[in-house]
Amino acid sequence: MSTWAQAIERIAAGETHEVEFAPGDPALNEQIDAAYREKYAGSPYLPPMVVSGPREATVEITPRNGKHA
Repeated sequence: MSTWAQAIERIAAGETHEVEFAPGDPALNEQIDAAYREKYAGSPYLPPMVVSGPREATVEITPRNGKHA
């Protein structure tokens, strides 16, 4: 993950919040993929959504130090 993506300021609803990015949780990705497979079974759009590309782009966004800027 690039350094610029590890910490940014996110502006939402007129407020500035410092956030951090972390790689997605592989176990959670498995649960998400299972839910997609169940909900979208038979859809031609399912296979591209449950491969490594989208998984590698999945990140967790959390408040930095639990504080608002």
